[in-house]
Amino acid sequence: MLDRLERTGFIMRSAHPTDRRKTIVCATSEAAQQAHGLLAPLLEDATQQLLSGHAAEQLRLITDFLNRSGELQQRHVERLRAMRATPPTSPG
Repeated sequence: MLDRLERTGFIMRSAHPTDRRKTIVCATSEAAQQAHGLLAPLLEDATQQLLSGHAAEQLRLITDFLNRSGELQQRHVERLRAMRATPPTSPG
């Protein structure tokens, strides 16, 4: 997939400055501009239709909820990864 993205000009690869085993992958400015062009209408609509209908305190509450939900989901992902790394024990 990275090869295709690089051939089409969406990403650039460069060597890691201190670890020769790693490669740094970055979006090109053209890719960033295209992504912005695709997302800008959604962001404008969100600002006009979602955010403008709420008071600052409500937006803080929504932001807190979304942040805490994200943290909860991340903890669950870590729990699932730990379960996968540890084979289940058979009963008795």
